[in-house]
Amino acid sequence: MSGGPVISTINTMADVWEAYRHELEEVEERVKQNLDSSVALAVNIFGQVGIQVATNGVMPFGNYLDVSPVNLTSGNPIRFEVRYASNSMDVTLIDLSTFDRFQTNFAVNVPDVVASTNALVGITGATGGIASFQTVSDFGFGSSFLNASALTEWRDLQDLPADGSEDTANPSGDGVVNLLKFAFNLAPNAGDLRYSRVTILEPFGTEGMPRVELDSEGRLVIAFLRRKPSSDPGVEYVVETGDDLLNLQPLSLAGAELDSIDDTWERVTVTDPDATPSRFGRVRVIVLP
Repeated sequence: MSGGPVISTINTMADVWEAYRHELEEVEERVKQNLDSSVALAVNIFGQVGIQVATNGVMPFGNYLDVSPVNLTSGNPIRFEVRYASNSMDVTLIDLSTFDRFQTNFAVNVPDVVASTNALVGITGATGGIASFQTVSDFGFGSSFLNASALTEWRDLQDLPADGSEDTANPSGDGVVNLLKFAFNLAPNAGDLRYSRVTILEPFGTEGMPRVELDSEGRLVIAFLRRKPSSDPGVEYVVETGDDLLNLQPLSLAGAELDSIDDTWERVTVTDPDATPSRFGRVRVIVLP
């Protein structure tokens, strides 16, 4: 008497599972079709945690890349910045709680893969073999960064207005405004502006405010960090000296000593030719139009 309902239930469950399996097969086929002619930044949060580029549904570059110190399974909000130009996909991950940062680059010819210069852009959650709740928010898309200056990109990194209206703000209260922290490498990472960071450039340093000293002849020697003009910094550095703080004049950098650090930075050392009892000097940073 009790066996009938049980058999009926088993048959019903088998029918449900068969229908579910059939639906899964249809979904997999639709996904496979959609993956044809596609480029994806794949994110995995289970097993081999990391990121990788997939083309047409496969990963030609191998296993997932470890993105340490960013922890994809931390539960913290993580900002993804993906910039594509000249067959290069630059990817930056920023943990918005710890401000840990990871950067990498993938060489991929998107127009060749999708066989077009036009493509749809979509976002899904990360993949993996565990259940997780993921929220995608604050999605933005644009082409302004293709020809953007370093200052424009830095403002975006620090969540500052693109119009420069907060360039002279000082959120940390340490007396060094945002623009000078950009110019002298005092805030290279997202979130750095929240913390006090006032240092003077060391002889072989890579960060710090300008250093002003006197040489053996009593002349001002001004050393400062500069973003190379070739890096399209979006700013200009002007050294000014004079006997009166209210009447400083530009000092030529034609004979300045240049010490290259990398593709972006160099140290500049210039000597003021005039040695007077009262002499002042400064480095002014001007935002280019």
